[in-house]
Amino acid sequence: MTNANNSNLALYLLGQHERKEINDAQFLREFGKVRVYHSTPFGDHKDGGSRLFLLPAPNNTAYLPVFTTEERARAFFEKAGRTGYLLMTPTFHEVLVTTKKINDGNVPVKMGICVEPGNYGTTVEVDNLEAVIKITSQDPIEEGNMYGAVFGDIIGCHYEWHNVKSEDFELFPRDARFTDDTVLTVAIAEAILNMGDNPPSKCYAQHIKAYYNRYPDAGFGNMFRKWAASSSLQIQHSFGNGAAMRVSAIGWAFDDEKEVLNQVRESCHFTHNHREAIACAQAVALAVFLARNGASKTEIKSRLEKDFKMKFETIESLRPDYKFDSRSAYSVPPAIEAFFETDDYESCIRRAISLGGDSDTIAAIAGGIAEAYYGEIPAHIVSKGKLILDSGLKRVLNQFEEKYNLRKEVADNKI
Repeated sequence: MTNANNSNLALYLLGQHERKEINDAQFLREFGKVRVYHSTPFGDHKDGGSRLFLLPAPNNTAYLPVFTTEERARAFFEKAGRTGYLLMTPTFHEVLVTTKKINDGNVPVKMGICVEPGNYGTTVEVDNLEAVIKITSQDPIEEGNMYGAVFGDIIGCHYEWHNVKSEDFELFPRDARFTDDTVLTVAIAEAILNMGDNPPSKCYAQHIKAYYNRYPDAGFGNMFRKWAASSSLQIQHSFGNGAAMRVSAIGWAFDDEKEVLNQVRESCHFTHNHREAIACAQAVALAVFLARNGASKTEIKSRLEKDFKMKFETIESLRPDYKFDSRSAYSVPPAIEAFFETDDYESCIRRAISLGGDSDTIAAIAGGIAEAYYGEIPAHIVSKGKLILDSGLKRVLNQFEEKYNLRKEVADNKI
């Protein structure tokens, strides 16, 4: 990247952040890769003395000034009376790391960072350096309000058959593929797009059957296969997690809690007409709805405990003895717990899969909620995950996103 392009990107990101078009985490992930201009804290003054060229801050701390162009850096030091200094051009992430190392030593003044003092004045406080370093070390993210569940399914597919009781695993093994979780998530999304004045329960069921016929080898269970292949719409009373895994679109598309819960019930009518399956599916859709409307994790958890009598146990306590069981009450609460315990989309998926059991479905449920909450998915997951999807699935997902892209309503204080 040329110096001009680097500076243009830096100023663009600063402008977006100032106008609150991107939140702190989105800004930092992108800005961490930008090269900035700065010099050492201690230097010579034109009056012949030496001093710290830092900006004052409370509690015996100070800000190290950094700039997006050489011209702005030199103008600042000229005004401050500094002479004989060397400008360095590390990335912003590298400046943060170096500053923390200095602070960890025996220094009289701890330093934070101030970006473009006198212009934007974006600051990183001393106590926040470690957290910001973690964020700036991450990949830039891409948005996509329906891909959270889908990528969870793809990443979890391999590990359904090869359970891993660890969060350290390859995200996309060679046999990574989408399964029935993705197929039916997209079926529900397309049903919503095409519903119109049609009876919701029949519309959902007809789209589910249609998608089964398009993807009969996606990994459907025997009981579902028999229902989907029949020519009639018979009511099934499954208590499995198949209803919960596919409902993230409902949490995105409807703007009223009661309607979200009603639509989930309608989506379950022919395939999962069972109190347990309906309640767990409603809990997942409500979690998505609350997350994308700015509710905190504490608020979401409280609602699920109160409204659905859900009980949550830590993944660490469940992991040793956790086995494959697709029953809703067994698999849905741990999937949601994986979201509660983690701080970003990827760590949520890793925590969910580390549980073992029905890994693709657990990760799909957790990923759908996490994406609604954080509003973002790491670019390396997006790019690889999309390569695995076929054009038909991506077309529907993109159409759904275009119509129901409500990400701007996701609160900016989620990190």
